[in-house]
Amino acid sequence: WCCLFLVLCLGLGLSVWRWSPEDSSFWEMYNNQYHSIVHNRPNYCDRSHRLGNMVTHCRGQVLHQKEALDELERALDNATFQNIALIGSSGVGKSHTARVLREQFPWPENVKTVSWRDSSSLLLVKSILNNIVQCGQNLILIDNMTPQDAEFVSAIDELIRGREDIANSTGQPHLKRLTVLFIFSVNRLQSDDQFDAEMEALKQLPRTQVITFASFEPSNLLDCIRREALLENIQLDTNKVDEIIKGSDARVSGCKSVRAKVLMFGHSV
Repeated sequence: WCCLFLVLCLGLGLSVWRWSPEDSSFWEMYNNQYHSIVHNRPNYCDRSHRLGNMVTHCRGQVLHQKEALDELERALDNATFQNIALIGSSGVGKSHTARVLREQFPWPENVKTVSWRDSSSLLLVKSILNNIVQCGQNLILIDNMTPQDAEFVSAIDELIRGREDIANSTGQPHLKRLTVLFIFSVNRLQSDDQFDAEMEALKQLPRTQVITFASFEPSNLLDCIRREALLENIQLDTNKVDEIIKGSDARVSGCKSVRAKVLMFGHSV
């Protein structure tokens, strides 16, 4: 407690001190020491943490997306990628993956989430970019995007590139300060041709690592049911499992509708 009190007092003194460029290294040292004490982790502000490690926690929770998760792990470890897009139909694990990344990010207070609505959401992203934290890396999760919102990826990228302090073009992991993760859902109720066209268009997003989450097949639903039953500590009769599978369209909604049906038809163990 004494150390924390001294650091806080020093912080108050520094806040009224006029900084010069020569003071930046001292400020970084103080900032790291302060956060290391507050968060009880040595070198807390060190940005060289391997972000790909977070994907390990996704593998046991996100079903049938090994290839996508492998690609995501490589993208998070690549310091040249600041923009990553997860694309695919509904219920295949994109938002679940983003939620796990938010929970496992080494600097949880540096995670910001945007539920995309329309062009007005761009102002919120701009505000977040104007308040990027100096200590550690930053993660922005932008969910609920559709193919019609693809143009805003370029707009956000331009905002990032206009800020030399957060745009990393060196390829050095310890200098990377920001990762933006876009989550795009493509409507599987439309024709296969339209679905494929929208997926292909999203794969062309500029300056973005695009990762495709595979659509589910009916055979995948059983694993969804087993997972939800295990999480909720619920037992299902065989006939109820068959009823859930028959009443679900895996290609359209993936695992999304399974949980509600498990809760409806199951009984506590």
